[in-house]
Amino acid sequence: MFCCRSKKKKAKKKAAAQAQDFMAHAGAAASQAAEKIRPVAAQLATQAQELAHQGKEWVAPKAAQAAQLASEAKEKAVTDYIPKAKRVARAAVDAARTTEGDLKTRAQAVQASAAAALAEPKPKKKRRFLKVTGTLAIIGGAVGAAALLWKRSQPVEDPWAESYWEDVEVPAEDSQQADFGKHKA
Repeated sequence: MFCCRSKKKKAKKKAAAQAQDFMAHAGAAASQAAEKIRPVAAQLATQAQELAHQGKEWVAPKAAQAAQLASEAKEKAVTDYIPKAKRVARAAVDAARTTEGDLKTRAQAVQASAAAALAEPKPKKKRRFLKVTGTLAIIGGAVGAAALLWKRSQPVEDPWAESYWEDVEVPAEDSQQADFGKHKA
């Protein structure tokens, strides 16, 4: 019994000595490997930074373009697709409610109303002539009213209000003609 314990202790001591020896060799090998790997790691790090910068430059326009496309798709969905879908759904519901008959007749009415609702609505008439005519009438009325007000605000000169004949003197010939008439009679 005594002898087994000493063998185990010797084996443990031997294993500990081998482990320490192994650790010393491993540390030396690790330091040698680190010295060999350090320049390669530095080169790989600079190369990785350059590739990351190139990747960033390549991705930036692609990301901006993708964001723009996503924005356009959202806008088109909100302004075009959703209103069309609502219009079609309303038309289908109205057709289903108002149509009398069997299921086939109702389905055909719903299909026809949905197709009509999907068609682009007719653009509203611009009525350019009426707009121009109305604008010209409003402008003409304003100009006429301004001219009338201006004309009425001007002073009025009455030619009969002045007595310009008071300055005229009666010539003496009139008295001679009166005397001449007396001699004839």
